[in-house]
Amino acid sequence: RRWPITPNPRVVKYLRPAGYRFYGLVGSLVVVLNYTAQIRGWCGGTLSMWLAIWIVSFLVIVPLGVRDILRARRDVWADELIPA
Repeated sequence: RRWPITPNPRVVKYLRPAGYRFYGLVGSLVVVLNYTAQIRGWCGGTLSMWLAIWIVSFLVIVPLGVRDILRARRDVWADELIPA
C-alpha cells in the first residue's frame, strides 16, 4: 500500500501559514471587490484602486513569504526515504 504518504511535519509548519495568508487574502478580495464602486471613489479612480489592491496584496504575501523561506533555509533538513 503506497498511499497515503504523510507530509513531513516541518514542511507543513511552513506551508500551512502561507496557505492561510493566501486564502485569507483571496477571500477578503472577494468581499472587498463587491464594493468596487465605493472603493474606486475613495481611491480616486479605477487605476488607483487596482494599484492599491495590488500593493496591499503584495505587502501581505511577499514579506511574510520571504520570512518563511529564510526560516526554512536555516532549518536542518535531511533527505527522506519513501518506501517503494
